[in-house]
Amino acid sequence: MARLHHITVDTVVAQRPRTGPATLGPTWKPSHPTPLGAIDVWFSLTPSVPSVDNLTGLDSELGVAATLETFGGVTGPTAARPGSEPFAAVLGGQAVAAATPAPATVDEFARHSHARLALAAQGLGAGRQCLIIAALRATGPTERAAVQLFAGTQFIGEDAVHGDERIAVLIDVPENGRLALDLRLRLVGGPATRVAILGVQGHRL
Repeated sequence: MARLHHITVDTVVAQRPRTGPATLGPTWKPSHPTPLGAIDVWFSLTPSVPSVDNLTGLDSELGVAATLETFGGVTGPTAARPGSEPFAAVLGGQAVAAATPAPATVDEFARHSHARLALAAQGLGAGRQCLIIAALRATGPTERAAVQLFAGTQFIGEDAVHGDERIAVLIDVPENGRLALDLRLRLVGGPATRVAILGVQGHRL
């Protein structure tokens, strides 16, 4: 079951991402698949397909640019398990201790293993929300770990990761219908802690 965190409009408006989504890896324009459940997929990123960009530059048109990056990783995109379809980037080696406070600046994140979702969107409509779901897997010797969630440098929560987990983030959209936000997952644990980032999926509510 996914752990749900809520990011309010005040938090979104307070963020000033230093840069937009990076232009790393292949880019693609999302299709509009037939929904398999109650919520349509807005975008889907993995370490092997880490970016999407269909922003038109026209504020009135719906668009999204998002990039998934990992820092301080043990490996780049690689098969998560023999015979499995998902690919993963594995974080490890530079974890922080549990309850480590938020960094004073975004530059301090570079000292530790973490994943970053750089998200920019427009045309979402006032009063709407977005749901972001990150798929993780603890892969270290004990298969136990934790991650801290941040919006910019603002601490949102800390969750344990046991085997396969989902971290869900519900984001309130500002009145202008635009989002510009960096979400980061910082690794928590010891020298042997490992967490695989399998992918991130976005939904418009």
